[in-house]
Amino acid sequence: MTNKLRTILRLGAIVFGLSAIALVVTPNLFNQLLGLNSTPDLEWSMRMTGITLVALAGNMFSHATKGTNESVLLTAKPVT
Repeated sequence: MTNKLRTILRLGAIVFGLSAIALVVTPNLFNQLLGLNSTPDLEWSMRMTGITLVALAGNMFSHATKGTNESVLLTAKPVT
């Protein structure tokens, strides 16, 4: 069970990491995709979201590769 969760966490970390890079580098593109009028304040906000995703991606990847089975289960547990 934990091996599948580790794989899911790794894949999620990759998706979040790539999204984070794109948000930091080209927030205007995300704003356009979301149908929002891009402003400097909104682009700054999107960049901050990208930086937050970097931390989330790092946490997910760290637990997936180095975590104990218990930490993987806790990390992958859905929030209810």
